[in-house]
Amino acid sequence: LAQNFPLPMTYPSERQPVQTVLMTGATGFLGRRLLDLLLARTNWMFHLLMRDASDDAAFNRLSLDDAARQRVRIVQGDASAENLGIAADTWRYLAQNIDNIIHCAATVNMALSYDALKDANVRA
Repeated sequence: LAQNFPLPMTYPSERQPVQTVLMTGATGFLGRRLLDLLLARTNWMFHLLMRDASDDAAFNRLSLDDAARQRVRIVQGDASAENLGIAADTWRYLAQNIDNIIHCAATVNMALSYDALKDANVRA
């Protein structure tokens, strides 16, 4: 995959290079593969939005090696909630320190209406 789709490591010249990313959906089909690729190809720090009750539970689901774990922080929240369900102080910190957002979280269920899927898939 990486050979066929090279990833840009910086924005256009008028912007600073990416250093810190907020990512949603890191345990999903697309998100997990993308996280692994970005951990291997960049030196970025990642803040991963996770619904787990604790950092330990989130890290257990991610199964990252020690080197990758050093570059990952868990942000407890929910993509379908207002402000992603993130605590106000954490929201302010992220707003000041995140260079890029990668939104891979999704709720997929063909039996549900658009209104039932909108918060996680569109509003987030």
